[in-house]
Amino acid sequence: MKILKLALFNAFLLFAALFIQSAAYSDETRITIFHTSDLHDHSQNIPQIARFIDDQKKNDPNVLFVDTGDWFNKGDLTELETRGEAIVSLMSLCRYDAVIMGNHEYSFGARRLIELATRYSLPLLAANCAWSSDIPSVDVPASKIYQFDGASVAVLGLASHYLNHKVDDLVNVHFDIDAIRSLLDELDAQADILVLLTHVGGKTDLELVEQLPRVDLILGGHDHHIYREMVYNDQVKTILHHSGRNGECLGKIVFGWDGKSITDREATIIDITQDMPADPRVQMRIQELKIRTPQLSR
Repeated sequence: MKILKLALFNAFLLFAALFIQSAAYSDETRITIFHTSDLHDHSQNIPQIARFIDDQKKNDPNVLFVDTGDWFNKGDLTELETRGEAIVSLMSLCRYDAVIMGNHEYSFGARRLIELATRYSLPLLAANCAWSSDIPSVDVPASKIYQFDGASVAVLGLASHYLNHKVDDLVNVHFDIDAIRSLLDELDAQADILVLLTHVGGKTDLELVEQLPRVDLILGGHDHHIYREMVYNDQVKTILHHSGRNGECLGKIVFGWDGKSITDREATIIDITQDMPADPRVQMRIQELKIRTPQLSR
Protein backbone atom coordinates (compact mmCIF):
# COMPACT_ATOMS: atom_id res chain seq x y z
CA MET A 1 0.00 0.00 0.00
CA LYS A 2 2.84 2.36 0.87
CA ILE A 3 4.49 1.56 -2.45
CA LEU A 4 1.26 2.39 -4.28
CA LYS A 5 0.89 5.69 -2.41
CA LEU A 6 4.51 6.57 -3.16
CA ALA A 7 4.02 5.78 -6.86
CA LEU A 8 0.88 7.92 -6.98
CA PHE A 9 2.68 10.75 -5.19
CA ASN A 10 5.59 10.60 -7.64
CA ALA A 11 3.17 10.55 -10.55
CA PHE A 12 1.45 13.63 -9.09
CA LEU A 13 4.78 15.46 -8.78
CA LEU A 14 5.66 14.60 -12.37
CA PHE A 15 2.26 15.81 -13.61
CA ALA A 16 2.61 19.04 -11.62
CA ALA A 17 6.08 19.69 -13.03
CA LEU A 18 4.88 19.09 -16.59
CA PHE A 19 1.88 21.35 -15.99
CA ILE A 20 4.05 24.16 -14.64
CA GLN A 21 6.50 23.78 -17.52
CA SER A 22 3.66 23.82 -20.03
CA ALA A 23 2.09 26.87 -18.40
CA ALA A 24 5.42 28.69 -18.42
CA TYR A 25 5.88 27.92 -22.10
CA SER A 26 2.37 29.03 -22.98
CA ASP A 27 2.99 32.33 -21.17
CA GLU A 28 6.15 32.98 -23.16
CA THR A 29 6.16 36.27 -25.05
CA ARG A 30 7.13 36.34 -28.71
CA ILE A 31 8.56 39.65 -29.92
CA THR A 32 8.83 40.17 -33.70
CA ILE A 33 10.94 42.95 -35.22
CA PHE A 34 10.76 43.75 -38.94
CA HIS A 35 13.27 46.08 -40.56
CA THR A 36 14.17 47.79 -43.82
CA SER A 37 17.27 49.69 -44.88
CA ASP A 38 18.63 51.69 -47.80
CA LEU A 39 15.25 52.37 -49.44
CA HIS A 40 16.97 55.02 -51.58
CA ASP A 41 13.81 56.62 -53.00
CA HIS A 42 12.54 53.35 -54.50
CA SER A 43 8.74 53.24 -54.36
CA GLN A 44 8.01 49.98 -56.18
CA ASN A 45 7.64 47.72 -53.13
CA ILE A 46 6.52 50.21 -50.50
CA PRO A 47 2.77 49.50 -51.03
CA GLN A 48 3.42 45.80 -50.39
CA ILE A 49 5.62 46.51 -47.36
CA ALA A 50 3.02 48.86 -45.85
CA ARG A 51 0.22 46.31 -46.27
CA PHE A 52 2.34 43.47 -44.91
CA ILE A 53 3.32 45.40 -41.78
CA ASP A 54 -0.25 46.62 -41.25
CA ASP A 55 -1.50 43.03 -41.36
CA GLN A 56 1.20 41.87 -38.97
CA LYS A 57 0.41 44.60 -36.43
CA LYS A 58 -3.32 43.93 -36.62
CA ASN A 59 -2.77 40.25 -35.84
CA ASP A 60 0.03 40.55 -33.28
CA PRO A 61 0.43 43.27 -30.63
CA ASN A 62 4.10 42.39 -30.13
CA VAL A 63 5.48 43.74 -33.42
CA LEU A 64 8.07 46.46 -34.05
CA PHE A 65 8.97 47.95 -37.44
CA VAL A 66 12.18 49.95 -37.92
CA ASP A 67 14.42 51.35 -40.65
CA THR A 68 18.19 51.80 -40.55
CA GLY A 69 18.72 54.70 -42.91
CA ASP A 70 19.41 55.99 -46.41
CA TRP A 71 15.90 56.94 -47.49
CA PHE A 72 17.02 59.54 -50.05
CA ASN A 73 18.60 59.50 -53.54
CA LYS A 74 19.01 57.03 -56.43
CA GLY A 75 15.47 55.65 -57.02
CA ASP A 76 12.40 56.57 -59.06
CA LEU A 77 11.26 59.17 -56.49
CA THR A 78 14.51 61.13 -56.78
CA GLU A 79 13.58 62.45 -60.23
CA LEU A 80 10.51 64.11 -58.66
CA GLU A 81 12.89 66.63 -57.10
CA THR A 82 10.97 66.89 -53.83
CA ARG A 83 14.13 67.08 -51.70
CA GLY A 84 13.19 63.99 -49.72
CA GLU A 85 9.50 64.67 -49.20
CA ALA A 86 8.27 61.92 -51.54
CA ILE A 87 9.90 59.02 -49.70
CA VAL A 88 9.26 60.43 -46.22
CA SER A 89 5.56 60.88 -47.00
CA LEU A 90 5.39 57.22 -48.05
CA MET A 91 7.30 56.03 -45.00
CA SER A 92 4.81 57.88 -42.80
CA LEU A 93 2.13 55.50 -44.09
CA CYS A 94 4.15 52.39 -43.24
CA ARG A 95 3.70 52.46 -39.43
CA TYR A 96 7.41 52.63 -38.59
CA ASP A 97 8.15 52.62 -34.87
CA ALA A 98 11.71 53.95 -35.19
CA VAL A 99 14.03 55.14 -37.97
CA ILE A 100 17.59 56.45 -38.10
CA MET A 101 19.59 58.66 -40.44
CA GLY A 102 21.94 57.18 -43.00
CA ASN A 103 24.60 59.23 -44.75
CA HIS A 104 22.17 60.18 -47.55
CA GLU A 105 19.82 61.87 -45.07
CA TYR A 106 22.25 64.81 -44.96
CA SER A 107 21.81 65.49 -48.70
CA PHE A 108 19.30 68.33 -48.32
CA GLY A 109 20.58 69.72 -45.05
CA ALA A 110 19.72 69.20 -41.41
CA ARG A 111 16.98 71.83 -41.45
CA ARG A 112 15.15 70.04 -44.28
CA LEU A 113 15.55 66.69 -42.55
CA ILE A 114 13.97 67.92 -39.32
CA GLU A 115 11.25 69.74 -41.27
CA LEU A 116 10.21 66.50 -43.02
CA ALA A 117 10.48 64.32 -39.92
CA THR A 118 8.27 66.77 -38.04
CA ARG A 119 5.74 67.27 -40.83
CA TYR A 120 5.22 63.54 -41.30
CA SER A 121 5.70 62.46 -37.67
CA LEU A 122 8.58 60.19 -38.59
CA PRO A 123 9.84 58.52 -35.38
CA LEU A 124 13.48 59.57 -35.75
CA LEU A 125 16.04 58.39 -33.16
CA ALA A 126 19.58 59.76 -32.92
CA ALA A 127 21.68 59.23 -29.81
CA ASN A 128 24.85 60.71 -31.28
CA CYS A 129 23.80 64.09 -32.71
CA ALA A 130 24.23 67.66 -31.53
CA TRP A 131 21.77 69.95 -33.34
CA SER A 132 22.29 73.63 -34.01
CA SER A 133 20.04 76.10 -32.21
CA ASP A 134 19.35 77.57 -35.65
CA ILE A 135 17.01 74.62 -36.27
CA PRO A 136 13.74 75.28 -34.42
CA SER A 137 11.83 72.64 -32.46
CA VAL A 138 14.41 69.86 -32.66
CA ASP A 139 13.11 66.91 -30.65
CA VAL A 140 14.99 63.78 -31.65
CA PRO A 141 15.29 61.30 -28.77
CA ALA A 142 18.23 58.95 -28.40
CA SER A 143 16.07 55.93 -27.71
CA LYS A 144 12.60 54.65 -27.01
CA ILE A 145 11.27 51.81 -24.88
CA TYR A 146 8.35 49.76 -26.16
CA GLN A 147 6.17 47.80 -23.75
CA PHE A 148 4.78 44.47 -24.90
CA ASP A 149 2.88 41.65 -23.24
CA GLY A 150 5.36 40.52 -20.60
CA ALA A 151 8.47 42.16 -22.07
CA SER A 152 9.97 45.56 -22.84
CA VAL A 153 12.24 46.40 -25.77
CA ALA A 154 14.60 49.39 -25.82
CA VAL A 155 15.71 50.72 -29.21
CA LEU A 156 18.76 52.99 -29.39
CA GLY A 157 19.33 54.80 -32.68
CA LEU A 158 22.69 55.91 -34.05
CA ALA A 159 22.84 58.38 -36.93
CA SER A 160 25.44 57.55 -39.57
CA HIS A 161 28.74 59.29 -38.92
CA TYR A 162 29.70 58.92 -42.57
CA LEU A 163 29.32 62.51 -43.74
CA ASN A 164 30.01 62.25 -47.46
CA HIS A 165 26.58 63.77 -48.18
CA LYS A 166 26.66 66.44 -45.46
CA VAL A 167 25.89 69.91 -46.87
CA ASP A 168 25.80 72.10 -43.76
CA ASP A 169 27.06 72.34 -40.19
CA LEU A 170 23.68 72.39 -38.45
CA VAL A 171 24.18 68.91 -37.04
CA ASN A 172 27.33 67.38 -35.58
CA VAL A 173 27.50 63.59 -35.49
CA HIS A 174 29.90 61.75 -33.21
CA PHE A 175 30.71 58.06 -32.84
CA ASP A 176 31.93 57.62 -29.28
CA ILE A 177 31.82 53.98 -28.18
CA ASP A 178 32.10 54.87 -24.49
CA ALA A 179 29.15 57.27 -24.76
CA ILE A 180 27.09 54.65 -26.60
CA ARG A 181 27.96 52.04 -23.99
CA SER A 182 26.89 54.41 -21.22
CA LEU A 183 23.51 54.95 -22.88
CA LEU A 184 23.05 51.21 -23.26
CA ASP A 185 23.88 50.68 -19.58
CA GLU A 186 21.08 53.09 -18.69
CA LEU A 187 18.62 51.27 -20.94
CA ASP A 188 19.70 47.90 -19.59
CA ALA A 189 18.20 48.83 -16.23
CA GLN A 190 14.88 49.76 -17.86
CA ALA A 191 14.24 47.15 -20.55
CA ASP A 192 14.46 43.40 -21.13
CA ILE A 193 15.73 43.36 -24.71
CA LEU A 194 18.18 45.90 -26.16
CA VAL A 195 18.22 46.75 -29.88
CA LEU A 196 20.75 49.01 -31.62
CA LEU A 197 20.05 50.61 -35.02
CA THR A 198 23.13 51.51 -37.06
CA HIS A 199 24.14 52.61 -40.54
CA VAL A 200 27.83 51.80 -40.66
CA GLY A 201 28.15 48.62 -42.74
CA GLY A 202 28.65 45.01 -41.79
CA LYS A 203 32.35 45.16 -40.92
CA THR A 204 31.89 47.92 -38.35
CA ASP A 205 28.74 46.23 -37.04
CA LEU A 206 30.74 43.09 -36.32
CA GLU A 207 33.16 45.21 -34.30
CA LEU A 208 30.23 46.73 -32.40
CA VAL A 209 29.01 43.24 -31.49
CA GLU A 210 32.30 42.72 -29.65
CA GLN A 211 32.45 46.23 -28.18
CA LEU A 212 28.85 46.36 -26.94
CA PRO A 213 28.20 42.86 -25.57
CA ARG A 214 24.97 43.72 -23.73
CA VAL A 215 23.11 44.43 -27.00
CA ASP A 216 20.78 41.60 -28.01
CA LEU A 217 20.29 42.74 -31.60
CA ILE A 218 22.08 45.06 -34.03
CA LEU A 219 20.15 46.01 -37.15
CA GLY A 220 22.31 47.71 -39.75
CA GLY A 221 22.67 48.91 -43.29
CA HIS A 222 24.85 51.01 -45.62
CA ASP A 223 26.58 48.30 -47.68
CA HIS A 224 23.27 46.84 -49.01
CA HIS A 225 24.00 43.28 -47.88
CA ILE A 226 21.28 40.73 -47.17
CA TYR A 227 21.83 38.33 -44.27
CA ARG A 228 19.67 35.36 -45.22
CA GLU A 229 21.08 33.30 -42.38
CA MET A 230 21.31 34.47 -38.80
CA VAL A 231 24.65 36.02 -37.87
CA TYR A 232 24.89 35.22 -34.18
CA ASN A 233 27.73 35.65 -31.73
CA ASP A 234 27.18 32.88 -29.18
CA GLN A 235 29.67 34.31 -26.69
CA VAL A 236 27.92 37.66 -26.23
CA LYS A 237 24.54 36.37 -27.50
CA THR A 238 24.03 39.14 -30.05
CA ILE A 239 22.29 38.87 -33.43
CA LEU A 240 23.48 41.01 -36.34
CA HIS A 241 21.09 41.43 -39.26
CA HIS A 242 20.94 43.41 -42.53
CA SER A 243 17.99 43.47 -44.93
CA GLY A 244 19.40 44.68 -48.24
CA ARG A 245 18.25 47.67 -50.27
CA ASN A 246 15.47 49.36 -52.25
CA GLY A 247 12.65 47.68 -50.35
CA GLU A 248 13.41 44.36 -52.02
CA CYS A 249 13.34 42.53 -48.67
CA LEU A 250 12.18 42.75 -45.09
CA GLY A 251 14.33 41.48 -42.27
CA LYS A 252 12.49 39.54 -39.57
CA ILE A 253 13.77 38.84 -36.06
CA VAL A 254 11.81 36.86 -33.45
CA PHE A 255 12.71 36.66 -29.77
CA GLY A 256 11.17 34.33 -27.23
CA TRP A 257 10.98 35.77 -23.70
CA ASP A 258 9.97 33.73 -20.65
CA GLY A 259 9.81 36.60 -18.18
CA LYS A 260 13.46 36.33 -17.17
CA SER A 261 15.56 35.80 -20.27
CA ILE A 262 15.56 35.26 -24.03
CA THR A 263 14.69 31.63 -24.69
CA ASP A 264 15.25 31.46 -28.44
CA ARG A 265 16.07 33.59 -31.46
CA GLU A 266 15.21 33.54 -35.14
CA ALA A 267 16.43 35.69 -38.02
CA THR A 268 15.07 35.44 -41.56
CA ILE A 269 14.54 37.45 -44.74
CA ILE A 270 11.18 38.00 -46.43
CA ASP A 271 11.36 38.75 -50.15
CA ILE A 272 8.87 41.41 -51.25
CA THR A 273 7.14 40.63 -54.56
CA GLN A 274 4.63 42.47 -56.70
CA ASP A 275 2.01 39.74 -56.28
CA MET A 276 1.79 40.46 -52.53
CA PRO A 277 -1.24 42.51 -51.39
CA ALA A 278 -0.66 46.26 -51.60
CA ASP A 279 -1.80 49.15 -49.42
CA PRO A 280 -4.16 51.31 -51.52
CA ARG A 281 -3.29 54.44 -49.52
CA VAL A 282 0.36 54.11 -50.49
CA GLN A 283 -0.49 53.34 -54.11
CA MET A 284 -2.67 56.46 -54.26
CA ARG A 285 0.05 58.57 -52.67
CA ILE A 286 2.61 57.39 -55.25
CA GLN A 287 0.21 58.30 -58.06
CA GLU A 288 -0.37 61.75 -56.55
CA LEU A 289 3.36 62.34 -56.19
CA LYS A 290 4.10 61.47 -59.80
CA ILE A 291 1.22 63.57 -61.12
CA ARG A 292 2.35 66.59 -59.12
CA THR A 293 6.03 66.38 -60.02
CA PRO A 294 7.97 68.61 -59.77
CA GLN A 295 5.57 71.00 -58.05
CA LEU A 296 5.69 69.49 -54.55
CA SER A 297 6.96 71.82 -51.82
CA ARG A 298 10.65 72.58 -51.97
